[in-house]
Amino acid sequence: MDLKNIWKHKFSVFNLISILPKKAYKQNIDFDNLLSKNQIFLLRRSNLSFSSTYRKNGSGGYECNEDALVNNPKEAFNLSTNIFGGKFKEKHINFRLSLKHFAGRKWHKGTKICTFKHLSGVTINPPSCSIFIDANKIHRVPRTYSKDLKPNDNILKNYEKITGFNPVMKKKGNKENSYELSGYCKIVHDPLNFNYWHAEYGFYDFDDQRIKKLGAKWIESFYNNLIDNTISINCYPEPFGNNYKINKDTYLD
Repeated sequence: MDLKNIWKHKFSVFNLISILPKKAYKQNIDFDNLLSKNQIFLLRRSNLSFSSTYRKNGSGGYECNEDALVNNPKEAFNLSTNIFGGKFKEKHINFRLSLKHFAGRKWHKGTKICTFKHLSGVTINPPSCSIFIDANKIHRVPRTYSKDLKPNDNILKNYEKITGFNPVMKKKGNKENSYELSGYCKIVHDPLNFNYWHAEYGFYDFDDQRIKKLGAKWIESFYNNLIDNTISINCYPEPFGNNYKINKDTYLD
């Protein structure tokens, strides 16, 4: 993209500059620390209409449809989003970065960013609507899944050691029993060269090992539980409250 095209869409290059990494910025924001002090929203774009993105829940609020959150289940294990409340504003989701270009590559502290040199890695593509995700309600919130294991499997011993809880046996079998274990969704700051406020949320097992793809039945069960009972029900058309502003000491060295 060139500067002329940016002006054509009524966006100046200065809007883009405001979300670039700066020399004084930390390499990564500690999400555990951030959420302990603030109510934080993640901002994600939806290319579907408002009515296709949201549905009414029983209390008169909104929930997000899975199709609006995840285009393909394979993408759910590496979902891209943005940290709202700092320099990143709703208008910034109009910018899309090419992951194959310098603009969309991971930022490493000390990298010199020359905006005009790399504008070809930026496109302007306004979404149909915005999805604000309450990060406090999804980060490290445990969700259960069922897994068939032998009674002496080391996974059961590790689960008790790490979580402090005994695995619950849900169903007894001939050689394997069905046990209820748990994992969680975790948000990780992932700054890009043209967007310091980029983050990813992924799915993790109880031992903090990231789950990278669908396959086993227990992963599908875990995935559905997280999407339906953790993420979708904590999505909103706009943020609420007044404690989602991010203090500078969170991201400045």
